[in-house]
Amino acid sequence: DGVYFLHRPGDNQVDLRLYSFADRKTQVVSKLDGPALQGLSVSPDRRTFLYSRWVDLGTDLMMIENFR
Repeated sequence: DGVYFLHRPGDNQVDLRLYSFADRKTQVVSKLDGPALQGLSVSPDRRTFLYSRWVDLGTDLMMIENFR
């Protein structure tokens, strides 16, 4: 049908878009929350999309005692 891709119209804005081969037009499928990273997967029925994004830019520090 076409190609799905992530588009950044602004700093913290990301849209999921579809470029249709039939009419050669691009349409916004969904607006995503927060910044998205590389990687996008679409289910065969095109109803489910999987993408990665940052939730927190911090790190965790753990202490493990008696580690061998």
